[in-house]
Amino acid sequence: MKRETAWLSQENSPLDVARLPAIASMVKWMSRTPVGTAESPVLPWTSEMDTMMKLRTAFSVWMAITIVGGGFSPSIGQIPETRPVDGLRDHTPATFAYVGARLIVAPGQIIPDGTIVVRDRIIWKIGPRREIQLPPGTRVLDGKGKTIYPAFLDAYDAVEATDLTTGQPYWNRHVQPQRRMAAQFTVDRKRQEALRRAGIAARLIVPKSGVVQGTSVLVATTDDPLVLEPDVALHMRLTVERGRGSDEYPGSPMGAVALARQACYDAQWYAEAWKVYRADPRVGRPETNDALAALGRWLNQDGLVIFDCPNERYVLRADRFAREFGIRAAFLGSGREYRRLEAVARTGRPVIVPLAFPKPPDVGTPQAAREATLQALMHWHLAPENPARLTQAGVKLAVTTWGIEPDELRSRVRQAVERGWDADAALEALTIGAARILGVDRQVGSLEPGKLANLLVTDGNWFDKETRLLETWVAGQRYRWEKKPAWDPRGQWKLTSARGTWWLNVEGKLEHLRGSISRTRRPHSDSEDDTRLSLAKISFAGDRLALAFDGRPWDYEGVVSISLLGVQKSKEDVEATGTIVWPGGRATVRAVRAEETTSEAREAKRRKSEEDQESTGKDELENAAEKSSPPSLPPLEVPVNYPLGAFGRTAPPPQPDWVLFRGATVWTCGPDGTLPE
Repeated sequence: MKRETAWLSQENSPLDVARLPAIASMVKWMSRTPVGTAESPVLPWTSEMDTMMKLRTAFSVWMAITIVGGGFSPSIGQIPETRPVDGLRDHTPATFAYVGARLIVAPGQIIPDGTIVVRDRIIWKIGPRREIQLPPGTRVLDGKGKTIYPAFLDAYDAVEATDLTTGQPYWNRHVQPQRRMAAQFTVDRKRQEALRRAGIAARLIVPKSGVVQGTSVLVATTDDPLVLEPDVALHMRLTVERGRGSDEYPGSPMGAVALARQACYDAQWYAEAWKVYRADPRVGRPETNDALAALGRWLNQDGLVIFDCPNERYVLRADRFAREFGIRAAFLGSGREYRRLEAVARTGRPVIVPLAFPKPPDVGTPQAAREATLQALMHWHLAPENPARLTQAGVKLAVTTWGIEPDELRSRVRQAVERGWDADAALEALTIGAARILGVDRQVGSLEPGKLANLLVTDGNWFDKETRLLETWVAGQRYRWEKKPAWDPRGQWKLTSARGTWWLNVEGKLEHLRGSISRTRRPHSDSEDDTRLSLAKISFAGDRLALAFDGRPWDYEGVVSISLLGVQKSKEDVEATGTIVWPGGRATVRAVRAEETTSEAREAKRRKSEEDQESTGKDELENAAEKSSPPSLPPLEVPVNYPLGAFGRTAPPPQPDWVLFRGATVWTCGPDGTLPE
């Protein structure tokens, strides 16, 4: 590979080479003329003391070189902790290596047979397997058949934030640039786990309310709080929240823009006033205002400001606002940017795209179909193409799960890819592209030495529907997900043993199963026993189904337990074997799915299907159409008009060179005065 020369490790880091001249000078100084010679006459009893001072000085110089040169860098090695350790300290290096895996270093950079070494929280080495020498004590993990991606970054996750009333705030509570989510966020373990299961290792936590909302924090999705970057961006929303009412200023989008502009001009004045005061204290000391001081630090390209844009018009409004104050801006999109694609692209600013695509409009009844507007139908069709259209227009993108559940991320990205989004572009928006937009690409976003060990381990291409997510590594912490069960215990089973034939019914979610057991599948006469017993206990773990029920109604003196281990013999054929244990005995049991046991069962199923077809009144043609797969249709080309909907245009109408008004009164507001008719 042409990129193989880029693989680095901590052993051959340029920081180590840079320390060599200083170390050589220190050694030369240590070996110069000894103390007490004619060139350096001193009292005899001072020689030993002078030597000790030299040794101490040399040690201090060596420590300074080590620290400055990178030997003690928080970004290289284990992240230091400030909390006192409860119990014994453990400084044992934890080194892991995935060997023989397919490594996606970054979009478009692939090592087919590679090795990645993780030490403590950091990626230590990465490269082709034959070129990587493992450090002593490395725990080797088999990477055969596995694909390792950089774990994803969720570029926007808004949470409720507390209004700051202490210190010196702004006069309007909707302007709180001094509010820092780094000081307010708490770990939501349920949310963190859901994000990890989706392959997300870092999330940007954003304050949810306000016009000037405050600053966001980038955190790792660990169960313990781990801040990666405390103040990533300032967040603004140039409108008011829906349903808030108009009894408080601002009460409209126009008022929100006016308030934000006034706050920015106040911040500029505040900075200039303090600059003048520091130059000449005789002019009078300005008042202290925490909000204006914080806001001033984000103006004039000094930091990233992310504008929450509820629709495509707010993107253009936010761009004009940012240009007025020299702000380096990015936009949280709405999914409707395709409506003004050229104008959005001309801003030259990145967009954080949501994947909350609209649901299909309800057209199930004639009345609902009449109420469904053409605009709603067009947006439903075009929204999944929004990421692809933005990418093709040259807009830099990041992805957010805002508006969807984390476990929907993969299906939504796959839907956008099916509608034209390039897979590498999608991966870039999830990883290094998002990191660059947020300014954290030195820590996360790709698999490179020195970056946090944020890994996503799969058994294939992440974009394939059948691929399983096996592990997520977050800052070197390994989270393994349970394997897909080898068989599904739900359904009706026929249990055969020396004690006779029983019928087992299992239903519910795999985590919370329930069921019952009986001696007959269904009674054919009043003389047959139809006693159905509810299961007192049922669990499914490690591909083994365990259940228990009270056997006294069947003349067993106590609890009867059954344990079954299933084997998937084919796609639809499952067989389970195990044991039945009752007070005073045990027996071997075999279980097969009831619907596949006998020809009589299949015949009963067929008769029931015919009865259902008769009762619903469906004819043979409709029934066949329902069971057949939908035909493959060509993609529907829907041009984007403006405004979107029934009355829009795909291009401006022809414009005349001259326009003539007849019979009108013209107020020239000039020397000609008013011209009647």
